Amino acid sequence: FRYDGSPIFPEETRWGFFPGVSAGWVVSEESFMENSSVINNLKIRASWGQLGNDRVDPFQYIGAFGYSTGWVVDGTDVRGIEATTTPNPNITWEVTTTTDIGLELGLLQNRLTFELDGYKTLTTNILGQRQASIPTYTGLSLPDENIGEMESIGFEVVAGFKQRFGELAFNVSGNFSYNDNKIIFFDEVPQAEPYQKQE
Repeated sequence: FRYDGSPIFPEETRWGFFPGVSAGWVVSEESFMENSSVINNLKIRASWGQLGNDRVDPFQYIGAFGYSTGWVVDGTDVRGIEATTTPNPNITWEVTTTTDIGLELGLLQNRLTFELDGYKTLTTNILGQRQASIPTYTGLSLPDENIGEMESIGFEVVAGFKQRFGELAFNVSGNFSYNDNKIIFFDEVPQAEPYQKQE
């Protein structure tokens, strides 16, 4: 269980609670698998957990000021102070939630091994500006908000083989992975063609 705090967020949203849990069942150690001469290791495992991301532009909840481009008053250049950012007092952690289910298999005195993992990662509260709800032609300079959402689904397979030939040890393994990444929501401006959208 993680309880993380970051000074780049305002006091009200500075702390985040990010739990995680995992469990495994070694089926090959059960009594009904004792006499198996083929399967030496069989394990089923699963995990779920959350992590927070604070690696974003810091102190976005504080308004910033700077010198303006200036005006001419009575023939003299005069510079003033103007707001350079619009603060967001509600900015907080981006949150990633990952679910993983795995299988480990060892055959023939673990000379032949397999490992399979399937996972789903959902990231919410991604910082981004509202573009569709409040378009830029309004002249408003909007702050980043925790509105984005992205999903990754994938799996990975690892297979290995090892054998000894006298004093010679032979090990070979290979892996295959697949990942599908999708932006679910980003409040973007409608495009002329669907393929131009980030979502």
